[in-house]
Amino acid sequence: MKIAIYYNLKKGGALKFLEEILTVLNRQHYVDLYTLDIADKPRGNNLNQIHTFATGQKTKNIFSNTWFILTKLKRINQKIAHEIDSKKYDLAIIFPCLETQSPYILKFLRTKNIYVFTETKREFYEETRFRQDIKSIITKLIRIPIKYIDINNCKRAERIIAISYYCSFILKKIYQRDSFVVHPGLDDSRPIPIKILNKHNAISVGQLSKIKGHDFSIRQIKNIKNIKLEIIGRTTKEWERHKNETSISATITNTENDLIVTKKYKKSTFYLSNQNNEPFGIATLEASIYNCFIVGVNNGGTPEIVRHGINGFLYPKNTKTAHKILKKINKNKVIGFYRQTKINWTKTTNKILKINTLHA
Repeated sequence: MKIAIYYNLKKGGALKFLEEILTVLNRQHYVDLYTLDIADKPRGNNLNQIHTFATGQKTKNIFSNTWFILTKLKRINQKIAHEIDSKKYDLAIIFPCLETQSPYILKFLRTKNIYVFTETKREFYEETRFRQDIKSIITKLIRIPIKYIDINNCKRAERIIAISYYCSFILKKIYQRDSFVVHPGLDDSRPIPIKILNKHNAISVGQLSKIKGHDFSIRQIKNIKNIKLEIIGRTTKEWERHKNETSISATITNTENDLIVTKKYKKSTFYLSNQNNEPFGIATLEASIYNCFIVGVNNGGTPEIVRHGINGFLYPKNTKTAHKILKKINKNKVIGFYRQTKINWTKTTNKILKINTLHA
């Protein structure tokens, strides 16, 4: 097949998803990548051609950025759509846009396409800041048009893949769109009994922001004897302000290096999956593969990875309950559970291509 892929992402779960299916697709298909110069580049993929479009975006104040999204970004996406259509690809796979979430290209593309829906434009539907101030309220009001751009673009997608059943539910609720569910990398396997020595350490992985729930994890470990928490992820200005106002009883590692994160998984006993309505959680899946015992909140897509009482424990978004559960488990010298998931990106990619075939 001749496949075009479009994305505009920074490092994170969605870009990881893209990187992994690119690796699989390149083995058997002709793949071209279309992106913008403001996006992070995927790692280690030998593509036929990478088409990078200049945005000219230099300033980052709220007014210029919003104007860029409303005008120039739309024109660039239209240009990319025209180029993809002119080259007669068999399929276009569209990933999210860091500016609009659902990208403009969905409005203009005539090539058969699949949109990979990873999450909503969460700033408009959830509490994403540690505290609201007059500046954040004004910012959200100025950006309100982007909310409707996201909705309208999403409705123009030909077919949509949601990365969890939770995502599929949200997609239907907000965008009134049906979807196919494809869990990124997840492959259920026969349960394998695991026993690990309790080293009394825990990790939490993800961008240092409110939606990743690291503040909840810090409160959870408070006063639990011997346990140490390391938070790994890219820092943000909001987190820097927040940590100056809060007692931080954790080690902060400001990195997104996959090799470093993998080493941390292997050395850790617990993975704290306390994200706020996490759409899926590739980090949670990876932690389970490396035999971390998962404890996390029972919301979002996390319960689609963690089976309560089998490969981890789930609890409501309640600090007291979460603290009590972790404290009790941490008393054990050896922790036993079942590993019943594995990572299989080839299977994930084949599911996407099968959806394309079913709706040819």
